[in-house]
Amino acid sequence: HPLLSKGQQNNKDVVSFSSDLLSTSTFNGWPTGSISIFVVQRAPVNKLQSTMAVDGIDDKGEGRFNLHIPWIDENLYWDYGNTTGSGYGRLTTSITANGTTFDRENYYIYEFSYNDDTKVMVNNKNAVELGRNETSDITNVVDINGKSGYTFNLGHDDYLSNVSFEGDIAEI
Repeated sequence: HPLLSKGQQNNKDVVSFSSDLLSTSTFNGWPTGSISIFVVQRAPVNKLQSTMAVDGIDDKGEGRFNLHIPWIDENLYWDYGNTTGSGYGRLTTSITANGTTFDRENYYIYEFSYNDDTKVMVNNKNAVELGRNETSDITNVVDINGKSGYTFNLGHDDYLSNVSFEGDIAEI
């Protein structure tokens, strides 16, 4: 199970993952148009990993809210879009884009946002924009509120094996 570590980041508690998983399958108020998510985390292990994901029915890869912070190639990958499998956008940026630095032992603040009206995906690290992508691939985001068969996972992606997150998440 994930471990709650007291006072690890600026005297705040963090949840430490080491091939662990937190999961929910109840969705109320899940966004269907635009979304912004902030993640404060530390990822000291260089590996294939998924920080969080919404996974679809029958593990068919329908989960189109998937953050890899960072992947083994030190890129950030953010997949977001239609959970029916008919199309999604992917924003890929280097974790050191725009002159930012990266030290695996430090905590960083990541922001991911998408606006359904403008079809723009953006990610930032410590308030510096790393990447922006205007994508027509995302036609809509399926409303999963109150529906069964979907899971929101922290620390893993059910669809891909061996991508468990190893590190600390201080805030979401």
